[in-house]
Amino acid sequence: MSKDTSKYVKTDGAIASLLTYAGGIIALLLTSIVYLAAEVTIKILTITAPLFIICLSFGFLRQMFNSWLQLIFSSCFIFLFCGLAIKAGMTFLNGILTISIANADELNLISTGAQAGVAGAFMAWIIWQAKTYASQLAG
Repeated sequence: MSKDTSKYVKTDGAIASLLTYAGGIIALLLTSIVYLAAEVTIKILTITAPLFIICLSFGFLRQMFNSWLQLIFSSCFIFLFCGLAIKAGMTFLNGILTISIANADELNLISTGAQAGVAGAFMAWIIWQAKTYASQLAG
């Protein structure tokens, strides 16, 4: 807000910071939901592991074991894809904020904040889609 050149009420800087925070909060909220679901899935599948390993003994239950293993791989891939999306998104947001701080006199603060907010929302969408990508890749 120190870069806002308004005389009385610094609305441009406040709106820009709110948009930036909103994008980050949306991305991290969806990330925590996806991570929590994947972690609970892995814990439940780990608890039921002996049952599905016994399924290997019988030929007609082999498909149940394959589905169980596919879910484990899918949950592990979710962690990997979400980590990649968070890293790429945070690097992009860091670049936006660095440019915003360096060139705040020439740039419009609201458009820079909107760009950071849209980048956060896009990162949240990619993280939400990571579930689909992981399940398709796992099998």
